[in-house]
Amino acid sequence: METQKRMTGRLARWTAVLAALAAWSHAVAGTFVETTSAHYGNFQGIDYVRHSGRFVGQTARGPYRVPFEIVAPASPEQGNGTVVIEPPHFLFGPSARDIVLGPDLLFDGRFSHASVGFANQGLNLLDPTAADAVIAGFPAPVNAPPFPRDVEILRQFAEALVEDPVAVAMLGRVERRYAYGLSQSAEALYELFYGPGAAGLFDLTLLNVPLWRPAFARPDVLAALPATFTPLADIGKVMFVSAEGDLLISQSLQLRNAMSHPDYRVYEVAGAPHLPQDVVIGEVRTNPLDIAPVVRAAFVAGDRWVTSNALPPASRLLDAADPNEIDPVYWAPTGIARDANLNALGGVRFPDVESGRALHIASALDVEVLPGLPGLIGLFFDLACAPAPGTASLTPRFSNHGKYVGWVARQARKLARQGFLLQEDANALINAAAKSDVGQPGTCSAQQ
Repeated sequence: METQKRMTGRLARWTAVLAALAAWSHAVAGTFVETTSAHYGNFQGIDYVRHSGRFVGQTARGPYRVPFEIVAPASPEQGNGTVVIEPPHFLFGPSARDIVLGPDLLFDGRFSHASVGFANQGLNLLDPTAADAVIAGFPAPVNAPPFPRDVEILRQFAEALVEDPVAVAMLGRVERRYAYGLSQSAEALYELFYGPGAAGLFDLTLLNVPLWRPAFARPDVLAALPATFTPLADIGKVMFVSAEGDLLISQSLQLRNAMSHPDYRVYEVAGAPHLPQDVVIGEVRTNPLDIAPVVRAAFVAGDRWVTSNALPPASRLLDAADPNEIDPVYWAPTGIARDANLNALGGVRFPDVESGRALHIASALDVEVLPGLPGLIGLFFDLACAPAPGTASLTPRFSNHGKYVGWVARQARKLARQGFLLQEDANALINAAAKSDVGQPGTCSAQQ
């Protein structure tokens, strides 16, 4: 009898402890405070509102108080039930909303978008003027030591969007959560996925130029990631859109390990730099090839994959060269096969890469756009007035403007049929070719 009483007493105490832990967990879970709302825009007849304020709570690293933004229909029932969650990039902020996918694609499609600060490096804080920010227990003015960072905030934010009454009032019922990350903010999602509690958090994750373990990553981030990339189960469907340059400045070739998993797709874009730039430095032009159109098409395909089980395009990789072969562009082995114009073979090939309009060097390895970040940009060498490779003629390869536009149109429409471009982006490439001077009378003679 005494033994039974002791066991009953212990059970009661453990029940009380568990209840206290549950109450503590609920108390420190993120909540939305000091919220304000302002008109954001009208999309397809639907008014959208930007909600902003502070997201407040506590993780194992300490308390936090960070800015958040949610853009959603003013009448939440007019949304499509899907919120795109984005860790803001340190340079570009919520780039999916503002740059890559863009408001029209997101909000014409009745998606909502949500972003929250998780570190104090630049726009990782979302609002650089947030003097009241706290991360991991540290006051977190932008770019001030000890440079706190806490991706657990992202997990609590994603959960709160479904559970918190304030968020429910902003978003309505959330049926699907998608994650988007660009470069350094994709790295934050990697860190989140390889930590606890990521299972079931997202239905779809889209990672744009997703560097894997670059040498210049923060040591604490590298320590949180495995040495070898392996696909994870129970984190939803995952799509990688990599530039050729990513394979040269990081270990992103490891992302190909996901090829065997049915819930993953890997798309590599030939000739593309990690960071597209179109400027002239001396007599050299930087590489403007932007993979954003492929990312937009992947987002649309990924949404269909989730909502209607329509399979997206199969993974598409750059063609491989012998791993010991010297790459004629980089004078070192890269494992990337090249065509007669020295552009990368295979992968997703934009019309100007496919047609030999230019040599697209994906990474200028000795150039730092930002201190300590080499190889992010590439170089562009115009071949429009050069003879076709393998010919003895000095005639420019593009001596007829109409033929050039026709070549661009065929490749752009082919990519659209295959699902790697949206039709509007294919049309934009064709229109840009039509407005160009490639093949126009006198163009090449003026350059000689």
